[in-house]
Amino acid sequence: MVEQKTQAQEKGVVGAVAQPPAPRQFGKDRLAEPEPIRQMKKIVVMRHGHCNEHDQISDYGKQQVEHAAEMLRELVAGKNVLILTSPTCWVPPTAKLLGEKLGIAEPKEDERLGMGSRDLGRLADELPKMDADVVILVTHQPEACALSSWLHQGSRNLKNGEFVMADL
Repeated sequence: MVEQKTQAQEKGVVGAVAQPPAPRQFGKDRLAEPEPIRQMKKIVVMRHGHCNEHDQISDYGKQQVEHAAEMLRELVAGKNVLILTSPTCWVPPTAKLLGEKLGIAEPKEDERLGMGSRDLGRLADELPKMDADVVILVTHQPEACALSSWLHQGSRNLKNGEFVMADL
């Protein structure tokens, strides 16, 4: 019986172990250094606390904010946190109280979070570039719903004092 050799046997590679590729060289005239792995950014969208008939945050609204702060405390501990707030009505007092309860610097007002804003898309585009580990957006109902839909790929109506959170 005549044995027939396969092409692999003729080339002498049968039973050979594949060698791993040579390690990449970094530095001058070589491959660029790899970019460091970036931590996920947390985005929190919060609807303002309940307000009273005088368009001010009510005692119940303050309780809602305190409850939200308790739930967010562990998330923000030791992190670089930025709070952006709508400049209108009772939203800034909600954001300020949240910041106080979390021990975070004064919130920054952002017109794009205002009622009837048409600039939410621009704000959403800028979120990944913001210099913060956690960005908390405090706003009104239509804007909170739109932002939470963008984050979660589905509609979510937020009640007063509620928030949603996502990784970005």
